[in-house]
Amino acid sequence: MKTFKLICSLLFVLNISNYPQWTEMPIGTSSHLYDVNFVAKDLGWVVGSEGTILKTTNGGNSWSIQQSNLNVQLFSIQFIDSLFGWICGEGGTLLKTTNGGITWVQKPSGVVENINSLYFLSASDGFAVTGDWYNGYPYSGRILKTTNGGDTWSVALFDDAHGLIDIYFSDKYNGWICGSNGAIYITNNGGSNWNYSNANTPYWLFGIFFPANNAGFTIGGNTNSDIILKSDNSGNSWTKIRETFQDKMMIGLYFINDLEGWVCGFNGVMLKTTNGGISWNRETLQTDKELREIFFVDSVGYCVGFSGTFMKYHYTQPTSNIQIISPNGGELWEIGSTKQILWNSTDVIDVKIEYSYNNGASWNNVVSSYPSTGIYNWTIPNIITNQARVKISDIATGDFDRSDSSFRIIEPTNISEIRNNEIPNNYYLAQNYPNPFNPSTAIQFGLIKSSYVTLKLYNVNGEEISSIFEGYKQTGTYSVNFVPNNLTSGIYFYRIIAEDFSDVKKLIYLK
Repeated sequence: MKTFKLICSLLFVLNISNYPQWTEMPIGTSSHLYDVNFVAKDLGWVVGSEGTILKTTNGGNSWSIQQSNLNVQLFSIQFIDSLFGWICGEGGTLLKTTNGGITWVQKPSGVVENINSLYFLSASDGFAVTGDWYNGYPYSGRILKTTNGGDTWSVALFDDAHGLIDIYFSDKYNGWICGSNGAIYITNNGGSNWNYSNANTPYWLFGIFFPANNAGFTIGGNTNSDIILKSDNSGNSWTKIRETFQDKMMIGLYFINDLEGWVCGFNGVMLKTTNGGISWNRETLQTDKELREIFFVDSVGYCVGFSGTFMKYHYTQPTSNIQIISPNGGELWEIGSTKQILWNSTDVIDVKIEYSYNNGASWNNVVSSYPSTGIYNWTIPNIITNQARVKISDIATGDFDRSDSSFRIIEPTNISEIRNNEIPNNYYLAQNYPNPFNPSTAIQFGLIKSSYVTLKLYNVNGEEISSIFEGYKQTGTYSVNFVPNNLTSGIYFYRIIAEDFSDVKKLIYLK
């Protein structure tokens, strides 16, 4: 029976490997596209040559033009929510929006080199990297830093011996940069210090990604070969896991967990791994254009490339006798709270339940053996992470399923919500009462339609202090009782973002 199941599985894999799962979609431009970023499965942006900025609100089915008022190559884009976003590009270009791209404002970067990639940890703190490799030495490698939302930038590090190309953070502390001739930079303190490493390769490295703090990948090559390297010790050393002369350089990559990921590059080449990079299989695509970047959100993938190439992919978990219902990605669960792990199963008697706080790089026991009832009450452990997942395994067969994407474990917020029957005429955010306050204060807001809401606290420097509330709310009026934890006396700002609304108010805490 096991032999029969194995043969069927192999036939299934062989069949889908020749079936195009990436679907090319029209995007309304022939410009070269360099980067793609989505904040939800329907809401995203792409950037490219000739100052191209495009926005979609329906998952890429249609796109609208956003004006950069520049005729330069735009290389990288990042949004941290539906309103705040940044773009970098050719000749030191830096752009910022605070209204979802309705307007983009150019900001002084202080450099004239190409800014190849950027990454923001919060609305205030961000980094960008530079490098002009086409002109030869010096390569003008710079790490730029901002602490005021990109309004001004300082140079945190000079490295004329290397061009710096891509930057990635797995959380607010751990980040990596790759560049020319195997150059790697690592930080584990949020970018306060960067330590030089090297991947021990002469190749230029164009992309870097860490699905977990200890396990990551970097890719590159030249016009005659491609290379993929992996680190299992946070980037301090690297092992070459693929080098061929059949493909050209690899440029973009994305991993949805520690095992499954994609890389892309020249001539429409895209490779996929399902075993943490041990082996790579070529995806069947209907393009030969240069592919530049891959991005996933909510189990949907997006890829962009030259000549207006835009492709979309719907990721489906492998078939299993166990299917996790919750947590399956996007949840916000507080430390110490009791939440229900929910699943469906067929012909399963007992299960093992585990959780990961690093996107599946390692697993911790929740319960070693439990009847497959489909429900388990879990007390959330004392660890803060935005890379949590749950795995449920059939003890008899080893068959398992895990969360499709990550969920967050957050600090307790000491919040009690009260929904009133009153339906407001307009969106609003009220002034907290009392103000000044100690020990607690009430913050009221109104929604004229159902929305996903974030209510966050910031200090006077614009740095996020805490998330007061995040979640989906129906139309109505709400009051949140805010009891701060470990907050010093002073002036703060609280900001609400809903689907069509954003506002900021000031509050004063007296301890």
